[in-house]
Formats: sequence, C-alpha cells, structure tokens
Amino acid sequence: MIGRNLHDLTLIIPTYNRVAHLKRLLSYYQRADLPIRFLILDSSNAENVSTNAALIATCGEQFCHVHFPSTLPVATKLFQGLKLVATSYCAICADDDLIFPDGLSKAMEFLSAHQDYVCTDGIYLNFFPRESGDIQLEIEYASSGIDASHAGARVFRLFQRYESMFYAVFRTPDLRDIFDHVKDIPSLHYQELFQATAALLKGRSRRLPEFYAARQHCDPAEPTRDKWQTFYWFADNQREFLTHYQMYRESLWRFHERYGAEPRMEKTFFDEVMDMAHVNFFSDNCPPQYFFNLLRANWPTDTYTAKQDLGSVFDSLRGQRQNSWFARMHDWMRKLELRGAETAERLARRSVAREVQLLAADMRGWTYTLPPNLWWMASVPQFRVAVCDLCGYLGSVPA
Repeated sequence: MIGRNLHDLTLIIPTYNRVAHLKRLLSYYQRADLPIRFLILDSSNAENVSTNAALIATCGEQFCHVHFPSTLPVATKLFQGLKLVATSYCAICADDDLIFPDGLSKAMEFLSAHQDYVCTDGIYLNFFPRESGDIQLEIEYASSGIDASHAGARVFRLFQRYESMFYAVFRTPDLRDIFDHVKDIPSLHYQELFQATAALLKGRSRRLPEFYAARQHCDPAEPTRDKWQTFYWFADNQREFLTHYQMYRESLWRFHERYGAEPRMEKTFFDEVMDMAHVNFFSDNCPPQYFFNLLRANWPTDTYTAKQDLGSVFDSLRGQRQNSWFARMHDWMRKLELRGAETAERLARRSVAREVQLLAADMRGWTYTLPPNLWWMASVPQFRVAVCDLCGYLGSVPA
C-alpha cells in the first residue's frame, strides 16, 4: 500500500504568487489522501495570500498555511519553516512541481533503513505541457547516488556531474542544520551549491531507480535572479565571483567542523578538496567564445575560431587522394547511420502509439512525447504509472 510509511513526513511547499500552480498541486495531494503533513510557506502578495488561505482551509487538518513577508529571502523562509516541522522526515516540493507519492514512500523506506545516508530521491522527469494536450517529457536527473565512504570523495563526485538534491527526502534535523547555514550565504547560486555539498559532508546520498518527481519547465518564480551559470558570473566580475566563493567555502568549513562525518578533514586539505572539486563544475560547458568576445576589444582584427576548426599542420601531409577517400567513407558511414536511425524511429513510434492507447483512459485527454533516445521508456511499467500520475496532476486538457 502506497503511503503506509508517510505519516512521519512533512512536505514543505514554498509558494510565491502562483495561485493556479499551488491549487493544482494541493488538489492532487488532497485526492491522493496520503498521511503526509503539508506545510505551505507563502510569501505572496496580500490578495494571493488570501486566495491561498481560503483554498488551504478546505484541504483538511494535514495542510498548514504559514504567511511570510514578500521581502524575506527564500532561504530564510525555508529555515523558519523547517523549525515548524514536527515529523522526523521532510522534503521540499516547489509549487509548480510534483513529487510522486510512491517515490516519496520508497525514498523514506530506504532512508529509514540506512542511517549513513543523509538523503534519498529517485529519477526526475522534466515536463512541458502544451495547450494542444501534448506533454513533452525528458529526464532531468537520473545519475546514481553518491555513496563514497569519504566526504571529500563524495563532494568531488558531486561536481563531476552536478545534480541538485534540493527536493530529496531528508531527516528533518539534517535539513534544518543545512539551512541554518544556507540562509547566511548572500548569493542564490552558492545557496544551492551549499545545500548539496553540505548534505554530502554529512553523509551519503542515494537515487533510487524509481520515478520520484516531475518538474515543470516554466518561467522561474524569481525572474530577476541572475548569475545562473558560474562561468558568466566569473567572466563579468572575477573579483566578486572569487569573493563569494571564498565566503561560501568558509561557510562549508564551519559546517564541516560542526556536522561533518568522520573522518574529519584538516582545514588545508579541506580547502584543497573544495577548490579541486569545484573547478571541475565551474569549467564544465564553459563557453570560450563568450570569454573571447569580452576581450575582443583588445584585438578587434582577430576573430574567434572554435576548437574543432583550429586545424593542424599534420593534415597538410595528407594528399588530395587521401582526403577524397576519407570524405567518401565519411559520407557512406553517415548514410548507414541515418538509415539505421530511421528504422529504429519507425519501430519506436509504433511502440509509443501502443502505450498511449493503453494509457488513454487515465490520461484525461493528454498525450506525451519523448525524445528519440528515450522512446524505449514507453514500455517501462514504472514510467507508465508516473505518466498517469502526472496527467492526474495536470487535470483535463484545457478546452
């Protein structure tokens, strides 16, 4: 039975002037009839707060509405909200996302049985519902958890392939300790990185092979937020970027001193680990053309050349005959690859069509689209259940 272990879980839902999104989410959970406690942290304007309060009053005793000033930083709001949580476990759910009840249940089951793990979640879908009734689906997070025995190794692995753990299930005291430090970090960019890094300084993480959440691709709740990508921040203001990084690293050190798992690192080694781990993340997908263009005023006659176009003097040793032969081979291999892809696409589309027919009774008029590399998911039972849940959450296709 789904939800049998969820009575000791609080789902924290921060919301900010998105009445329709909040209504959709709470209506779904109210219909699901789960023993979860819901804590809605509302910093909307006065009119929307009143609308939200009226809605939540009809949901039942499990749903608690707390109003915060609109000017209160989100990290501070979450920390103050965490102080109100009375259950042993908690998770954060954005007002435009959905965490599947079965995913929550299995995450809690794992976390309660493994004391050396600090948080647990599963596979995240990214969804984009269109007015036509089609839902575009992609996989957002699906890497394995990070279970290295040493905290430094865990942090390094995090930044080899960064995926946020913001919405995972945590033990409430652990998440409260983390946000006690997050609220004092001035930039949203480093607040997010702190939450994930601090979690791994405390213990291991696990991502289960289950569909855990669906995240909607839509406009951000805070449209004025800047510095989404580290390399743009660094390119625009290196001094500010490095100053904020040093503040962030010092906050991590204080957290590690107080809460870090054994074996504890010495300060010099800790700084070395943080610097080497983060440089992997900061440089990942770094756009050299953007940096070049910022500096181009100093060499206006020189143009940017992409790495793959820089060429090599070695290529000049190959004669025209060899170049012609290699070109023909390349064209032949490309045609063979395209023919195989076309055959696979036809077969996959038939499979997707059959799965849509099977789901149609539960999909409230919705259909879904997967990218070609994920067509195989149409035959996975867990995926079909997640899609049905998502369609129930979205409601009927708009008229």
